[in-house]
Amino acid sequence: MPQSEYEEWREFYQLGAWGVTVQDSMSAQLAQILANVNRDRSKRPTPYSLADFMLYRDREPERAPMLEAEHTASGIQLKDVNQQTELLIAQFSGATIFRAVPPKQ
Repeated sequence: MPQSEYEEWREFYQLGAWGVTVQDSMSAQLAQILANVNRDRSKRPTPYSLADFMLYRDREPERAPMLEAEHTASGIQLKDVNQQTELLIAQFSGATIFRAVPPKQ
C-alpha cells in the first residue's frame, strides 16, 4: 500500500472511528439495554453498566517483539511483510500497539 493511500485511510478513520473497539461498544450498549429492561429489580437492584458487556475491556496490550524497519522516500517500511500487515490491521481495528525504539548508536 503506498504511503498516500495509507494517509487517506488514516484521515477516513479520523472522520468516524470503526473497527473492533467501536463494534464492541455498540453491541455492548444493545446488550446493556436489553439486560436492564428485563432484569429483576429485586434480585439485581443496581442496573448493568456498559462495561459488564464489553468483550475487550480487560485485555492487556500485547507486547510485540522489536520491529526492523527501513526509511524510504514514502515513509517507514517494515522489513517483514507479515509484521507490516499486522501493524496496519491493528491500527485500523483500534488496537493499541506498544513498541520499544532502540537508542541510536
